[in-house]
Amino acid sequence: MNAAFASPERLTEQRVDWARFRESCLKTCSLDTVKDRVRYARKFKGALFNRDFSGLTGLANSKRNHVLAALSSLSKFLGVYEDFRALVKNSGLTWKTSSVDDLIIARISRTEEKAGVLEWIRDGKAKAPQLSQFLEFAFFSGLRLGEALNSYNLIIELAEKGRLSVYYDFEKEVLEHFRFKSLFLRRNKKAFITLMPRALVLKLLVCRKLTVFQVDNWLKRRRLGSRFGDVREYYATFMTRHLSQPEIDFLQGRVSGSVFMRNYFNPALIKDLKNRVFGGLVEMMQVLDCRGGEMKVEKAKESEGGMPKDCYVLTSFPAEELKKLRGWLANKDTIEISTGKDEILLVNTTKLYPIQEEPKSVDEDLKEQFLEK
Repeated sequence: MNAAFASPERLTEQRVDWARFRESCLKTCSLDTVKDRVRYARKFKGALFNRDFSGLTGLANSKRNHVLAALSSLSKFLGVYEDFRALVKNSGLTWKTSSVDDLIIARISRTEEKAGVLEWIRDGKAKAPQLSQFLEFAFFSGLRLGEALNSYNLIIELAEKGRLSVYYDFEKEVLEHFRFKSLFLRRNKKAFITLMPRALVLKLLVCRKLTVFQVDNWLKRRRLGSRFGDVREYYATFMTRHLSQPEIDFLQGRVSGSVFMRNYFNPALIKDLKNRVFGGLVEMMQVLDCRGGEMKVEKAKESEGGMPKDCYVLTSFPAEELKKLRGWLANKDTIEISTGKDEILLVNTTKLYPIQEEPKSVDEDLKEQFLEK
């Protein structure tokens, strides 16, 4: 807080240290939120400095909320928060949110539009093939865009260093987001775990990391827009066939303040959770019309040519992707057990990613390197 600015008369005379204001916001908000706060604070600072909020009354509810939040943060930084509260009260402004009824009506009215989510993913895979694997990952994980990108990039980052088992438990087939708190456990939006079949994770080993700008730009160039919010909603709605509401909320990071969710709900005690989630994913694959074994993983039998029992068969891989994956395996000094036809590859995942017997902990140096990038 800048005590020197506590006097309202001086607000119109001084200049805000925007770099320090940004740092102040970063202590409690995510980077994306901070960008919005600084942008709106810069644009509407005159309302606070001139002590006149009358110009904010004509703004749309959602935009006005963003502006008030930005000016609230700015007033706290300058030490004039009580003046901000008085201005809000005297101007008759309120923080308006949509009612539950309005939200439900809006969702019902968008039913026909939601039906186009599958078509949007198909179009995205066809028109922007460089996003094909990421679109599928977002669809089958149900994560928010930022979370999906962080998870996608983290899988690739750790796999290149031979440390994927720090994040992905191959035995339980679960992505453990909670091990990277700064990435996935934000103040208001969280992601704890994602149950994900090995096949979907192994497919990402041939991919390159992405940025939000790349995803938005590639979709925009092909006039597809961004519908990741709809994809997340589709996942939650589809999974109601297999999961209870608390289970869906937990998987999507919505831990409410209810007594049950805070004190009694424990997903570790739900033995069949993984089976039911994977049952839902199989149906989602069929709805999306993912081709055959492109998503399929089968345990190799010891009787099949004397193959080791810890091998997994990835079927229906395109020849080009298979070539990339073979190259990746060769670079990692991993034994290719058998290639057979072009569409079949056996990978010893136990050799590639040994399952640790002791509880895993995140390598802090590796984590810092990832966060710096």
